[in-house]
Amino acid sequence: MRGTKGDVMSIIENKLRRLAALAAALFALAAVSGAALAIGTVETETPCSLTVSCIYHDDPVEGMALRLYRVAAVSPSGSYALTPAYAGSGASLDALDDAAHHKETAAALAQYIEENALSPDAEAQTDAGGNAALAALPTGLYLLCADTLSVSGDEYACETTLLAL
Repeated sequence: MRGTKGDVMSIIENKLRRLAALAAALFALAAVSGAALAIGTVETETPCSLTVSCIYHDDPVEGMALRLYRVAAVSPSGSYALTPAYAGSGASLDALDDAAHHKETAAALAQYIEENALSPDAEAQTDAGGNAALAALPTGLYLLCADTLSVSGDEYACETTLLAL
């Protein structure tokens, strides 16, 4: 069975529409890929802010003292370099790719801070809602430390952690 001239034209038009749709999809993919590459650049001159929330069993923890130490600067490409105050710590920032290394590095830096009596770059205390806000922070890698808080015989503690801002 042979198709008519109209059937042939319809098939060609459908193929052209599919080809145009494929071209549009490829163009959109290329545009998204370009945007994804641009996202990989760190704006090192833009100040950062951080809000920490301390909640225990859905209840806010008020009065938790927090200290923030900027331990490393970040380059536009996203690589870290220890700041001069932490250069002697021996901390390795090359492979912060798993939780165990993060935890080990945070513990080593906290010990270094204690041994060298280093001052925090920022401090805050949680409010009645359990929140503490820190603003105008330079980009970098920070160590967040918290004091143990005793309230009515209960103790609240936070694990020391590394944060990228």
